[in-house]
Amino acid sequence: MSFTVIDRNRLAFQVSQQIIDLIQKGVYAPGDRLPSERELAEKMGVSRGSVREALSTLQAAGIVVTKTGAGTFVNDRPLSKKAEMKALANALSDESPIDILEVREAIETKAAWLAAENRTDEDIENMRRALEEQRNIIEQQGDPRPADMAFHLAVAQATHNSVLIEIMKVIQSLMQRTFWELLMNNLARKVQHDEDSRLQYIKEHEEILRAIVEQNAEQAQKLMFDHITNVTNNISKLTLSS
Repeated sequence: MSFTVIDRNRLAFQVSQQIIDLIQKGVYAPGDRLPSERELAEKMGVSRGSVREALSTLQAAGIVVTKTGAGTFVNDRPLSKKAEMKALANALSDESPIDILEVREAIETKAAWLAAENRTDEDIENMRRALEEQRNIIEQQGDPRPADMAFHLAVAQATHNSVLIEIMKVIQSLMQRTFWELLMNNLARKVQHDEDSRLQYIKEHEEILRAIVEQNAEQAQKLMFDHITNVTNNISKLTLSS
């Protein structure tokens, strides 16, 4: 068993992350008792307050259980990616990316359907422009995320549903916070030299746009569902790093 001393930035996040990593590696199995707050604080070079905050986020996510007078124990149920994401997001006072993607699935699949029914020539041009910008940025090995978000917002705007558009703006604001950015940076490093992966989202966007242009609402909805599912799967496979 080994802990490493961590820096002073995002302390609760990094403490939570290190405990989760040790659970994933089997150093602490389901039902095992964790070291005391004092021991954890000494091993990682942080305050007991930071350890206490981290354990609180892990407990809220169902990863550990605190028993009065006995200590803190790893939960008996297997560690899930959703619980991991929830705990680490809470440690940064952010929303879990899995929660965001679940809402995106509900909202954006409906948006794709409505966009296919209601799009105008101007809407189509806006989506094409965002898609072309994304393609150009990828060819230059730049960061395509702003153009990616512009495409999804253009799809929402093509619905001509003012409430849906505002909801989409709120969702995208959550996607600019610390934890989502951390995940996207990790994902970008993962696919930096993988051209197929970098172009996959472009292909998916092209297919969604084609269905919207053809006013095939059912196909547009299905393709958007598949796209969000692909994003969720890619994020769920990430190994997080601070």
